[in-house]
Amino acid sequence: FFSQLQFWLQFNKRLPLSIPTTSLVSPPPPDPSSPAAWPSAASSSPPAASPGPSWTPRDRRLSSLLALRMARRRRPPPPPPPPPKPIPHVQPRLDLAESDLLPVLVATRDALLDDAERHLELVLDRAERHLAGEIEDLRDELEDTLRSHRPRAGRLEETNARSRASTLATQRRRFETHLARVARGARRAENRLATAIASADDEIDAQCAKITALKESLVNSASTKGLDIRGREELRELERVKARCAQTVAALRAQAERNEAATEEANALYVTETLKTREEGGEYSPEVREEFAAKLARVDAAAAATKEERDATFAAMEERATRLAEEVHAAYEEAAPHHREDLELIEAVDRCVADAKSRLKALLANADEEAARLAREIELVKAIGDRAGYVAPKDHFGKFRAPRDEGVAVDTLRSLDRLRRVLLSRCKFVGILAPDTKIEPLAEVSFNLEDVEEAPPGEEILAKEAEAAAAAEAVKAASGGKYLKGWRTKAEEYPTMVSQMDELVEQCRERVKEAAEPYYADKEADKITRPEKIPAKLDDLAATKDAVVAEMRADAARHAEDAAATLRVRVMTLQDLVSNQVEAAVEYLLEESRKRVAEAMHAEAAKHSFDAKRLAGDRHRHRDLMRPQLALPSRVAERNALVDAETARGKEALEKLDEEASAVAGAIAASAGEFARRLARMSIALATLCSDLVTPADLAPDGPGADAPKAQPRKNLKQLRRMRHEAADGGEKGKAKRRDVANGGRPHEERRWLPVDADRLSPEACGYARLEIPPMRWPGDPPPTPPP
Repeated sequence: FFSQLQFWLQFNKRLPLSIPTTSLVSPPPPDPSSPAAWPSAASSSPPAASPGPSWTPRDRRLSSLLALRMARRRRPPPPPPPPPKPIPHVQPRLDLAESDLLPVLVATRDALLDDAERHLELVLDRAERHLAGEIEDLRDELEDTLRSHRPRAGRLEETNARSRASTLATQRRRFETHLARVARGARRAENRLATAIASADDEIDAQCAKITALKESLVNSASTKGLDIRGREELRELERVKARCAQTVAALRAQAERNEAATEEANALYVTETLKTREEGGEYSPEVREEFAAKLARVDAAAAATKEERDATFAAMEERATRLAEEVHAAYEEAAPHHREDLELIEAVDRCVADAKSRLKALLANADEEAARLAREIELVKAIGDRAGYVAPKDHFGKFRAPRDEGVAVDTLRSLDRLRRVLLSRCKFVGILAPDTKIEPLAEVSFNLEDVEEAPPGEEILAKEAEAAAAAEAVKAASGGKYLKGWRTKAEEYPTMVSQMDELVEQCRERVKEAAEPYYADKEADKITRPEKIPAKLDDLAATKDAVVAEMRADAARHAEDAAATLRVRVMTLQDLVSNQVEAAVEYLLEESRKRVAEAMHAEAAKHSFDAKRLAGDRHRHRDLMRPQLALPSRVAERNALVDAETARGKEALEKLDEEASAVAGAIAASAGEFARRLARMSIALATLCSDLVTPADLAPDGPGADAPKAQPRKNLKQLRRMRHEAADGGEKGKAKRRDVANGGRPHEERRWLPVDADRLSPEACGYARLEIPPMRWPGDPPPTPPP
């Protein structure tokens, strides 16, 4: 400071270089800022020369500062502070380990260093302000010195000098304020831009993390289609990430350009609107204007340099975003093939298992459908045996033939024919027939019980039926029908449900092995992406799928066992139902024959009804002509004529009655002969149909359903009575009401029978006689040979 002061004094050559010692002890002159020290406005002459050096405000401040420093030097040192008072309940010494104390010391050191840095900043700021004030004081002192040494000619305008100094200071302060405002705005803009750059970096990482998340989520894909969808999503995400990164960098560049443009526009506006010379209507001198404009140009250059640095940062950011996107995309492309191989294997194995399940489901569905069809036929047989109303099924006459009324007896025969076919097919499919059972081929049965042959259907109907049969065979050949494909290559002629299930399981295992062998031949164990579904070895995969297939086979085997047991019970209970149906068929035939006999009798009687009515009318007329007057002798001729007419009428009536009786007897005989022929044909048909029915003797002693009861348990009288009461009371089991008499006892005593000898239990004992059924005769056949 003193060196600067001496420099200014030597430069001006207004005061001696040494400061008089008298100034340190003499009282300072009055303050020039006070009104008493101001020069009088009336005095126009220059001040008189003083004998000694003149005191300036600067000299007065220096003298005060030196006096203060000398007084501080003579001041005794302050006494040491008293020791701190002891804190109660606190030990003055602490035993702490170095590891515990070191973090505290480091934190304290950091805090002290931070405080020291802030203190240094404050001191430097204060020094800068102090230096600025000193410079202003020196400038004022120089102004005063120059004014005091000007020539005495003319009047010195102190107010103008002060005004010019104030104007210059105001202009400089205004310029500094503008610089501070521009710097503050630029700093805020740079802070916002730095925050935006940091956010952009985080956003780029987050956008690339989405592709990484897609790669990590590949393990959640359940199929190759889902993998393809993820691949398309990844490509769209990659394009979106690149576009988003480019958009972000473009936005940052635009923000940096706006920051630079804002600084340049503010400076340009300040130059054009504020820095105006007197010629332009302002107050700035050209020198000051050029100085301020040069400084503003340097500020613009600094803003442009900052913009160039930001452009380099943005280019590096864009390059980094592109590199990260390509890296995560390459990682995805590297991981996707492994997932695809695993998913293809899983789908292939699942297809094998699903196909096996589907075929097994279809097999069981066909079995259930066949069982339901057999149940419907048995229910129909039972309804016929119970003399219930007969309802023919939809396919009774075929799809292309018109339905016709063949009679209940023929419908019963057709029902029995369907039953034998469905029952035989079901027993073969379930596999409960004995190996030595020979029933096929089923004998063809004619359902025409009449003497006249049926008219064959038209050629159009036959062609449609042949076409439908060919289409059904084609569909059966394509779908396997009830049986699986490839069974004709087996030695088994009639594949059963169990054998088909075994073949299906074996095919599933072979297909799984064929699908997995190429995978395990080229795949490394550490590259498997789904170890919970794909074991490291082929044998482990086969074992896993074998467990699934074995469980599936066990479920199907239980289904087959239940179906076989149910079918065995149906075969055992079918005898009574068929016997009732045969009896009902014969009764239906007898009833139809009776109706035909009655119709024939009525038809023949109707032919002679006119003669009978005429003869009856003659008899009534003759009876009306018999009067007492006919006894007179004069009316003998009339009486004789009436007698002759009645005699002739009686003879004719006898002849007509004989003729009618002969005709009716002939019609009855013809109907009886027709009934005998129909009964013979029906007996042959029933015998043929019943001989082809599966009986308990035709069932295998072992195999599926062998644990079913071998015979239907017979019920005692109590059970039968309870069943009858339950049926009478609503048919709900266990809900029959007790039926007692008024006195509280049982309504009837229990009936008991003595056992019957076995010799007396024979068909002949109940009136059975063998029926010799003659062979069927067709029109044109020779008459049968009479028995000897």
